Amino acid sequence: MRILWKVLMRVVWALVVLGVGFAVFLGIYGGRDTVKYDEDVAIVLGNGIVCGQDDQGEPNDVLGARLDKAVEYHERNPEAKIIVAGGNERNLCESEAAVMKKYLIRHNVREEIILLEDRSSSTAENLRFSREIMREQGLERAVIITSRSHMFRAAQNAERLGMAAKRLAAPEPWYRIPLVYGYEVVRTTWFWFEGRAE
Repeated sequence: MRILWKVLMRVVWALVVLGVGFAVFLGIYGGRDTVKYDEDVAIVLGNGIVCGQDDQGEPNDVLGARLDKAVEYHERNPEAKIIVAGGNERNLCESEAAVMKKYLIRHNVREEIILLEDRSSSTAENLRFSREIMREQGLERAVIITSRSHMFRAAQNAERLGMAAKRLAAPEPWYRIPLVYGYEVVRTTWFWFEGRAE
């Protein structure tokens, strides 16, 4: 019994070390932006919204950071379109895309360059439906804007869908870092085992 306990503890510690190491990798990968600021379109991936008493949605703190990064991108490449990607799978007050659009408009992004992708319920659908919009609009060069921890999985999904896209990462709020990186370690590992875009 004692030997079994020691083996079990070593396995647990090995998994912890691997998990921490993978989280560090995700952070390093996500922090290496490849954006050129000459892209035709920026795709901002949804994360979550908060509904108020007036049934008006606001982006959560992680999504807010992504949108702030999109505003920065717009200031440097004002002619690029912006696709805001996120549906309403939980039947909240509004779709993520609708909330994202309002946020960008409040931050001086022109309404006519914002395109809504409001059908998706996963990262893969964000990108698949955004690619459809790109084809309809004749847009070719894209940059994906998402959180640093999420960038690797987003890029892997894009690759599996045949999308060649640049990367621009938003930082996570410091108090969310353990949660979001822990989630991404598990989610990305499952993504690999599952073997398909999701």
